[in-house]
Amino acid sequence: MTKARISIKLSPTSKKGSSSLSFTSQKPNPSSHVNDSPPPDTPVEASEANCPVMAFRIHDRWLAVRQHLVHQVASFAMPRPLPGKTNDVFLGLVYAAGASYLCFSFYGLLKMTMANESSLRKNGQPRLIVVGTKEEPWAFIMEEMIMTAIPMLQDQEEEMSITTAWGDIAVLQSFDLHGNKVELLDEETLFTVLSRSLVV
Repeated sequence: MTKARISIKLSPTSKKGSSSLSFTSQKPNPSSHVNDSPPPDTPVEASEANCPVMAFRIHDRWLAVRQHLVHQVASFAMPRPLPGKTNDVFLGLVYAAGASYLCFSFYGLLKMTMANESSLRKNGQPRLIVVGTKEEPWAFIMEEMIMTAIPMLQDQEEEMSITTAWGDIAVLQSFDLHGNKVELLDEETLFTVLSRSLVV
């Protein structure tokens, strides 16, 4: 069977032609962060000593990407499947904050079954995040998020990675966040894996 790569060009900018880091004004979940922490959707200032990241929950697993990669956090919406092109990882198109994006599933990458909309809303605060470059943004559904900062990245003693059906995603480092182990993903290998999932 011949494999064909999907080529869909979508603008990552809003109708006004500008792109910005924006966050929804939902009330934070008290159980997800301590009282003296900033709200979970508040960007963290970078410094020479720390690396701002966005941690997000997929079921009981916490992952993170570097904050500078996050373009938007928008209200939750289910993606619209594209017949013959949707798979476990590529879910279809989703409309977020004035633009349409290709939407991907960490549930599919991690071989988890994604809950339906009512379950997502009952068990968390589902939202959409748009990460990547301005030329190549990627949208995901997540159940909960926290903006935080970790010490500047240092060399690991051993290489870590997350194995998926579409390849390995390197883990830059893991850290503890309110008792949860969080894995900081390497964006280069993450985006490579997502690109592979578009091949049908």
